[in-house]
Amino acid sequence: MATQILTLVGVLIGALTSYFATASVERAKFRREMTTRWDERKLETYIEYVTCIKEISRARQGRRAGP
Repeated sequence: MATQILTLVGVLIGALTSYFATASVERAKFRREMTTRWDERKLETYIEYVTCIKEISRARQGRRAGP
């Protein structure tokens, strides 16, 4: 009976260890994905900003070249 209990405790410890290891890896993966998404959004925002600045600059140059 004691060996059965020890086996059961070993299985339980193994299952808990596996669960916590997997949860830790998934949390780290989620954080990396969120950081990547944030970096992509930040890059898109900078590109939009620079595009707007270029358009404004071109519009101003077009007005100066007129009359």
